Amino acid sequence: MLTTADENIAGYSGADFRRLSAAAVADSFCQHTLIDSPDLADIILFVGSTYPDHRDVRSHPLLRQYREKCFLFHSDDYVIPFLPGVYVNISKRWHNDRTITGPYLQMTQWDYVPFVPSVADCEYLFCFVGSTRSHRVRRRLMELSHRRGYLEDTSENVAKNEAQKAFFMLNYRDDAKTHYGDIISRSKFVLCPRGYACSTWRLFETMKAGRVPVIISDQWVPPAGPAWEIFSIRVRENQIDQIPSLLERYEAEAERMGRLARVTWEEWFSRETVFHRIIEWCLSLKHRSHSNVSYLVPYVQLFRPFYFRHVLVSEIKHVIWQRALGVQRFFSER
Repeated sequence: MLTTADENIAGYSGADFRRLSAAAVADSFCQHTLIDSPDLADIILFVGSTYPDHRDVRSHPLLRQYREKCFLFHSDDYVIPFLPGVYVNISKRWHNDRTITGPYLQMTQWDYVPFVPSVADCEYLFCFVGSTRSHRVRRRLMELSHRRGYLEDTSENVAKNEAQKAFFMLNYRDDAKTHYGDIISRSKFVLCPRGYACSTWRLFETMKAGRVPVIISDQWVPPAGPAWEIFSIRVRENQIDQIPSLLERYEAEAERMGRLARVTWEEWFSRETVFHRIIEWCLSLKHRSHSNVSYLVPYVQLFRPFYFRHVLVSEIKHVIWQRALGVQRFFSER
C-alpha cells in the first residue's frame, strides 16, 4: 500500500493513507497483511492522488510493471476511475465493473459524534446541520417545516477567503463540532444530502452514532455488502417535501434501525474492519472480467465540465506556454 499524494497539494489523500495504515494495524480480521515486496503482493493499493486526473498514479513505475494487480482507493469529490478500485464518490452514471463504492475514512478517527443507543431522550424527529452552498438539494432542505425538525445552515460561518473558492470547505471549531455531535445524538433521523459529490461523510457519522441516515442523493451507489434497506431510508431529490410525513411513519422503528446502523458501522466501516473490507473489494475486482468499453469510459470523462476546465484546458494552456517559451528561446539564441 502506498500513496503518491503531495501533502502540500492533496493533504486529504495523505490523511487517508495514514488512516488506512492505522486501520491495517487495528484490523480484527487478520486475513490480509501489508508487505514491502510488490512482486509478492496479491494487490498493490494506491491511496489517493495529487492530481484530478491521477497522472501521478498512472505514470508510476509499479503500475507499469504490475498493472493487473494495481488498484486505487480515492475519496475526493471528483474522480475518474482510470484504475479499478474503491471510490467513495463514484456516481451511478459512471459506476461500472471496474469500480466499487467505499466509505469515507475520517470517521475511524473522529470522536465528536457520540454513540447513544437509546432514542428515548431525542427531542428532534430529524436534523440537518451543514452548509447549503455545496448543492441545491441542501437549500431545499431548509424549506422543510416540522415542529420537531432541526435545520441549521452553517454557510455564514465560512471564512471570506474560503467562501470565494469555487469549492470551499467549512472547518468547524471544536465547539461547533461538539454542537454538531450533540444535535445528531438528540435526533432520531439525520438528513444526509449530497454535497459537491454524491456521497457525504455525514452518512457514516450517522451510522457510527447509531442514528438512522436519510440518504438524499440520486447518484449515490451504496457500498456492496451491508443491507442498507434495513437501517437507512432513501429519498429521491425531487421528493424532499415528503420527508416530514415519511419520517413520522418510520418513527416507531427509529431505535431498531439506529442500532442496526451502528452494528453495520462496526462490521464494515470501523477502524477495526474497514481495511479488510477495502482489500476484499479490491480482490473481488481483480477476479472480475472487464469489458473493453470500461477501459475507454474514464477517458471520455475528461470532457465532463469539471475536468474539461481544470485538466484539459489547463494542460492545453501549459503546452502552448511551453511551446511559446521554446520559440522565444530559439530566436534569442539566433
